[in-house]
Amino acid sequence: PITGFATIYPGYNISTSIASTTINNRVISTVNSGGSIGSTYTLDWGLSDNHTVTLTANCSLTFANVPSSGKSQPISVYATQGGSGNYKFTYPAAVRFSNGITPTLTTTVGYRDVLQFTTYDGGSTFLGRAIWSNIAP
Repeated sequence: PITGFATIYPGYNISTSIASTTINNRVISTVNSGGSIGSTYTLDWGLSDNHTVTLTANCSLTFANVPSSGKSQPISVYATQGGSGNYKFTYPAAVRFSNGITPTLTTTVGYRDVLQFTTYDGGSTFLGRAIWSNIAP
């Protein structure tokens, strides 16, 4: 609970569960483990800002519970190559990458890439980027 909030805003009901905590004035988010994923995976903004997955097939990403228009929230996916490696993501049509170039994921089993997406218009457009690539286990 937020201490003192009801005093400042009487009658306001706080009933939201937040998947984060604050330590030393920094918000620390819970990581959602998607585990081994197959041909589809949904990045759910409502679950966490951070998702870990292990690719076991080429995978089509979808997005759920995106922030409403006028709000912005980045979401990161930490993708590890599993199985025999060389797996790729297919992104929703609304995803835009810098210079129109879709990032190439590492192909080596056990190595990982970190991708980040954000939207500010309720999901009409998603800005995507590779933050880190080809990270050794």
